[in-house]
Amino acid sequence: PGRRRPNQIEAREACDWLRAAGFPQYVQLFRDCRFPVDIEWVKRDHPFLDQDALDSLCRRLITLNKCSEMKLELSRMKRRVRKLLLRVSEVLLDEEDFCTISPNWTYDRHARQWRRLGSSSNVSVLSGSPAHSLDESSRSSSRCSSAYKTASLDTSFSGPPSPSTASLEADGCLQEKPPRRTGTTLLRRMEKLRLRGAAGLLSPEQSCRPTVGARPVLIQDKFCRSSRMSQQQRRSSQQNLPPLPPSPGLEVLTVSQVVQLQKLALLKLTALMDKHSPSSRQGWSWTVPKPPSASRPGGLKVPRVFGAPLLLSLRQTGEALPPCISRALLYLRSDCLDQVGLFRKSGVKSRIQLLREQVESDPEGVSFEGQSAFDVADLVKQFFRDLPEPVFSSRLCESFLHIYQYVPQDQQLLATQAAVLLLPDENREALQTLLHFLWDVVSCVDQNQMTPTNIAVCLAPSLFHLTAKKDSRSGHRKHSLGRPDQRDLSENLAATQGLAFMITEVQRLFQVRVPTEQPRTGPPPPYEAFLCRSQRGEEEREEQMTRLKRSTQRLLEELREENPVWENQPGPEPLDLAFRKGWGDAPLRLWRGSVEVDAPHRDVLRRLLREQPLWEPRLLQAAVIQTLSDHADIYRFLLRGRSPLPPQEHLLLRTWQDDPLCGPLYLSSASTEHPEIQPGGVRVHVHTCLYLLEPTGAIKTRLTHLCQTDFRGHSPAWDREVGGHCVASRLLAVRDSFRAEFKETKI
Repeated sequence: PGRRRPNQIEAREACDWLRAAGFPQYVQLFRDCRFPVDIEWVKRDHPFLDQDALDSLCRRLITLNKCSEMKLELSRMKRRVRKLLLRVSEVLLDEEDFCTISPNWTYDRHARQWRRLGSSSNVSVLSGSPAHSLDESSRSSSRCSSAYKTASLDTSFSGPPSPSTASLEADGCLQEKPPRRTGTTLLRRMEKLRLRGAAGLLSPEQSCRPTVGARPVLIQDKFCRSSRMSQQQRRSSQQNLPPLPPSPGLEVLTVSQVVQLQKLALLKLTALMDKHSPSSRQGWSWTVPKPPSASRPGGLKVPRVFGAPLLLSLRQTGEALPPCISRALLYLRSDCLDQVGLFRKSGVKSRIQLLREQVESDPEGVSFEGQSAFDVADLVKQFFRDLPEPVFSSRLCESFLHIYQYVPQDQQLLATQAAVLLLPDENREALQTLLHFLWDVVSCVDQNQMTPTNIAVCLAPSLFHLTAKKDSRSGHRKHSLGRPDQRDLSENLAATQGLAFMITEVQRLFQVRVPTEQPRTGPPPPYEAFLCRSQRGEEEREEQMTRLKRSTQRLLEELREENPVWENQPGPEPLDLAFRKGWGDAPLRLWRGSVEVDAPHRDVLRRLLREQPLWEPRLLQAAVIQTLSDHADIYRFLLRGRSPLPPQEHLLLRTWQDDPLCGPLYLSSASTEHPEIQPGGVRVHVHTCLYLLEPTGAIKTRLTHLCQTDFRGHSPAWDREVGGHCVASRLLAVRDSFRAEFKETKI
């Protein structure tokens, strides 16, 4: 029994890794007691994997093979295995994570089973002793892949298309039929994936192909020479930092693309760590990180800013950093970048403590104007130092350090990018904001004398929590009052080098590549071609409108039936908030909120249709692009994005009903395209958006809002945490706009 317990733990953690890395079919096979599997068959089933990635996959499967060989009765083994995987199965179904990177497998939603494509036999199970395959695979896992040339990573991707007619239908936002099997579609998308070489997850030839609608992938660095420059050249480049070229970032990825990319990133990071890190056993616990709970034990006062988790700010404001900390960074960026020794020179402790108390007591009203730059800089440093876990997350902080301790320099950018992708959304957003701010600081090195290395020496202990007097991040870390041991020195050096590296490479760290169209050659198309294209566009628009109206009727029926699949969600009073899963194919929740508005329902509809500036504080632009009928149009508006991200663009096909005699008043919309509108920011994909207005009195309206939106650049976990906040904030803003109007009239 003493030996079985470690085997069971390893089996559970191997299953967690397989599911997170895009191989959930093997979790099902293990759950169904269909192990051991033929490792050579697995290798033949994944010819697109490079040797290092294949070794990491086989290492986990070998663990499950060994677990299945334990001398236990079959019935007892089944009970143990099913209990072992109960949590994994529940998480899999709860997250609707039906994603695999294996092109020969598909998920049957109705049967809830992974099935092999084009084969009567689902899996090759060893009937005899698998010793030969295990020994062979063990030798394969221990080999270093020398046949592949290593190169550093240009963190570029092929970007996603804007929401189109096809994507509207495919994503289920305007569907009437049941959801299709997304597993099959994903497999078809992944068929051309080639993970050739240890440095990239796609061949350079494929990465340069300008395909429309290509998924995001990690690719080989076409500027690999930049990562091989000498230390002297690197120091020189840090002293004279060139301006960053404009380039889209991770924020352009759809939620499905983020899920795919996280699986590829986990696979690549595991392969690098298995190959280079001496403590490779830590790889057993790697998985796509889950956001930590923001709840605290009863009776304890929850801090508002300092010591509060990033997730708490995300739930309350929709942003990872508290607004007061964002204002502090804005103040330093706008007024203090010329201060010599910023973040190196200490502020006055008494003033810092007073400023900290003001922030904690009134975070919305505190102002930093006129404050000492060094006091505010120390305040920012204290915020990151007092977080419950490092900004690099407790799960991945050690991995970030190992990257700069053991991974070769020419592969550190690839490994760092993969680790960043695996961070929880709130940690990645906070890290991105901070790194871009620090880039602005070191860009003024001629004035403030702060190079990336100088900044890193000052901030690395606070960001990595190296000076914390607790061992929660690592079981073997002990606070010592004496001379630091070799491990502490090594980690401090790795943290400093890593932070300096991330500041220098911040643009490529979050960069994606959107494929461009090849230049058109030959004579221009004739005028008749434009007429045909225009006619075809009108037909597609009519089809979109038909689907939108059909989808609207489905949503109205959903509200009338009061389906029990809706789950209540805590929200601000007196707003009712709920969500349901499984609406369409997108791995997003359908959110529902309702609130009572002190205004007639016709006035509320007019405010939603024509008076968005009165209730949307982040609005930059808004215009009706095309009027299609008396009750339909194409509407575009831009919302201010958080720094350093571009604005969020919404291009919507809208329809509404404003006659109470024809039924309830509503406004329904979904994303569309228009040939005359070029993207002016990150194109948000609205799968479903409905406002239902029901009169509850002469001047009172019950406003119900249903929404399923892909804000781009986030995982499904972000939608679970922030989707309800977005719905609630819109409803409360509409309600409060009438209250402000009433006060002005009364005065």
